[in-house]
This record gives sequence, structure tokens and C-alpha cells, in this order.
Amino acid sequence: MKRTLLVGTILFGLFFSCATTRAQTTDATDVSALWNTVIERTVFLTVLPENPRAHESISLTATSYNTDINRATIVWTVNGKVAKRGIGEKVLTVTMGGAGTKTVISADITTFEGALINKSVTFIPQEVDIVWQTNAYVPPFYKGKALLPMEGDMTVTAIPNFITGTGTVIPADKLLYTWSKNGDIQGNLSGYGKNKINLTQSIITRSTEVEVKVTNLEKTMVANKTITITPQDSTLLLYENNPLYGPLFNKALMKSTVLESDELSILAIPLFFSALTRDDSQLQYNWRMNNISIPQQKNPSIITVRKPTGASGSSFINISVVNTDKIFQSINNAITLTYNKTQNETF
Repeated sequence: MKRTLLVGTILFGLFFSCATTRAQTTDATDVSALWNTVIERTVFLTVLPENPRAHESISLTATSYNTDINRATIVWTVNGKVAKRGIGEKVLTVTMGGAGTKTVISADITTFEGALINKSVTFIPQEVDIVWQTNAYVPPFYKGKALLPMEGDMTVTAIPNFITGTGTVIPADKLLYTWSKNGDIQGNLSGYGKNKINLTQSIITRSTEVEVKVTNLEKTMVANKTITITPQDSTLLLYENNPLYGPLFNKALMKSTVLESDELSILAIPLFFSALTRDDSQLQYNWRMNNISIPQQKNPSIITVRKPTGASGSSFINISVVNTDKIFQSINNAITLTYNKTQNETF
């Protein structure tokens, strides 16, 4: 009986010892896993810029407020290949691929305390460009771009280049657009398929900053672009309107011009006014000669100066143009006509 009790006691002791050891091992594993979870939640990868464009370089930084990253061993991989490793190697710079190219960046972090942490981010960079145009007047065959005048109207268009991981191009009208003007979101102008907006240049600010953020419907693809549009003062140029060849746009009249023929037809070209034509009804011309106003002509942008025989002299011709609908669009110009044989001038 005593032997049976002794054997039973020994067996019970072995069982209790094994159970205690197993429980201690399980508790240690649970504590270690819990510690890893706590540390992992305090480790972050900061990405700059947040939404990289195609072929743009980005910077990733590992940070934590619960463990010393400077003492951690970090292994960085890009698309499965080791790009950088070492103690305290908390910053990695990577250049993105083309639009629609997937890049996976991982950081395997072993903290000084022994916690094992993995952080990973995936990028599929997209592209968007912005172009703008204004309805400001420029003459035929003008080689430059019509510039935005003060109080001018402009159309801003986003041109996205969104490509999925399978190489499919997403049409512009299937994307979401968020427009901002000088930092203020234009909610009524933003939305699905709204890749164009119409804006009017303010009379208060000299420049307009326009930003667009473009995403797919799932918001897994993002691209943004910002441009600054600076208005220009309107310009007034004077050209000879030749009776045979028409306007000689190849050479503007100089401030001092010699009247060599019997007459000279002067054409005023108001650049960068909000008008469809130079003779638009909202453009008001005021011609003056020697400070005397010249009566309004049938074609207000043209006057003709004739010289009869007579004494030599000169005349000072001044012209001003004002947009009656937009008071900040106004300009003037003047030339001095010199002639050798003149008694008077007729118009």
C-alpha cells in the first residue's frame, strides 16, 4: 500500500512538473508575441513625398516612439532584393519606376530588445499633368501662347496617365478629381470625371495656384500636380496696315516713325484682353493726336494719317484701349510721326 502511494506520488509530481514547464514556456511565448505586437504598433515608415510620381525619388524613414531605432538592425528590400542593411540604417532612398510599375519596399527590423518587426509599403506611381488656356485675344498667326490677363478667364485641364499593374490605361473620365485654388478645395468643381475647371483670375492676388489630386474609384492609385499661373499686363502694339499686303505683323511701329509715303494706316493690336476679336464691342479705343481726341472711326482699331505738301514737322499720336467689362484690362501706347512736307493732317 505504501509502495502504491509512493509511486502515485512520484507520477503526480512528474505530471505537475511537466505541466508547470509547459505553462511557463507558453506564457513566455505569449509575452514575447505580445511584446512584438506592442513594439510593431509603434514603428512607422514615413514616406516623402507621400504620393510619388513616376521616376521620382522617394525617402523612407523608420521611426518609433517606443524603441530606439538607432540601435535596431534593419534590412531594407526592394521588390525582394536587399537594398540596404545594418544597425541604425533607418533611411532608404528609392527611385520609382514608370507609370503603372509596382514597387514593393519592406523593412525587416530587429530591435535591440529582440523584437522582430516587418513593415512594408507598395507603390504604383501614376502621373498627371496640368495645362491651361485663356480666351485672351491674340492676332492671327501669333506664335506665342495667349497669356492670362488680370481678371481673365481660364480653363484648366488635368491630363492623367493612370496605368494598372496589368498595363491597362484608365480613361480620364473614369477617375476622381479634387481641385484646389490657392489652397481652397473647389468642391463644386471636383468629382468623378471632372478633369476640367473654369476659373477667373482674382484682382487681389497676382498669381493663382491650382492643384489637382487624381485617384481611381478604389483610391489605391493617387497622383497630384500643382501649377502657378501668373497674370500678365495687357499689351498694345501698333502696326502698319498696308493697303496691298494688309497688316505687317512682322514689324511693329517704333516709338519714332518717319512718314515716308503720302499716308499711313495704323493698326492697334490689343494683346491679352478678354475679347474674341480686336474690334470686340467691350473694347473701347481712344485715339488722340497732339492731345486732341480723334472722332471714333468705323473700324475703331485703325486710323489713317495723310500728309499734304507743306512744312516739315511731327505729330504725337496716342491711343488707349480699355475693356469696359474688366477695369484692370487697360493699356496705352504712343508714337511720334515725323514728316518732311506737311501743312495739316486729315483722317
